[in-house]
Amino acid sequence: MPGIILVAFDDSEESRRALERAIAEARARKAGLLVLAVFAMPLDPQAAPRDLVTWGDGAPFAGPLEPPPHIQALLDTAAARIEGAEVTAEYAWAPGPPGQLIMDIAKEREADLIVVGADHHQTMFSSQLGTNVAEDVAAHAGREVIVVQ
Repeated sequence: MPGIILVAFDDSEESRRALERAIAEARARKAGLLVLAVFAMPLDPQAAPRDLVTWGDGAPFAGPLEPPPHIQALLDTAAARIEGAEVTAEYAWAPGPPGQLIMDIAKEREADLIVVGADHHQTMFSSQLGTNVAEDVAAHAGREVIVVQ
């Protein structure tokens, strides 16, 4: 049974290289790709209850949620890069903290491999929290991870 390779994609130079590596790995392993675009948020909006003050009752968002236009554009960009690569690909997005979402979705989908680009540029949230998504995923994913420089 073919495996699944999850690749995190945000259209940065690092994630474009990660996508290319994931395509090569999918061909070599005869695996499918799961391209994940994350709408970076410091908290998971689907989780309840929330510990911070929120507007409204603090109930989780009801889904399924449509991707924001810039997230859909990322998925479309990834699809265009994969077109003709002779690999099967699925596309997904999720709002929340990037590192945790990548690991959670990899576990949920039983991905054999996670491919991420190195964090050469920090997001507003990661710089404030002192986190490096690629290092966090590599250290805590519990499965094979390739960090592409």
